Amino acid sequence: MKQNQKKNYNKLSKYFRCLAVLGFFSICFTSCLDNEPAPIQIDHFIDNRLKPYFDKFKEEASARGFEFDFKELKVDGYIQGLSQSSVAGQCQTYETGNSAVIVQPIYWDNITELEKEFLIFHELGHCILDRAHLEDANPDGTCKSIMNSGGLFCDINYNIRTRDEYIDELFSN
Repeated sequence: MKQNQKKNYNKLSKYFRCLAVLGFFSICFTSCLDNEPAPIQIDHFIDNRLKPYFDKFKEEASARGFEFDFKELKVDGYIQGLSQSSVAGQCQTYETGNSAVIVQPIYWDNITELEKEFLIFHELGHCILDRAHLEDANPDGTCKSIMNSGGLFCDINYNIRTRDEYIDELFSN
């Protein structure tokens, strides 16, 4: 029985030595390769419900001489709750340099197409054009800019007749 155990031990020992040699060579081989870990890739995301308005913004920008790519600028779009329920939407900028337009779902689901466009253009005005709020009013009390902070200091007058004028102003500053 001892002889049999010795043979098994020798076979097992050879097996482990082979594994050790193979392991050593695999470590040597892979350490010689230039195998920097791939950077973590976070996909660009724009909610499908926001995409038509992002596309309109890009079209209007292009018509006024502005060319850009949302993915290159790292601007995303989400419909999700915000910490302040009274805020319809916001442009959030992150330490990574990425930014995102975030829209309250309850608000989004209850506004017109033109109001959706206004909201997305306003938030992209912050994210893409780096525009701040502009509270200036026309003599009749209407807001001069899409970039007003929600009609607190002037009356929002964004409609089919005034749309082009507001969009011109958005891209002029």
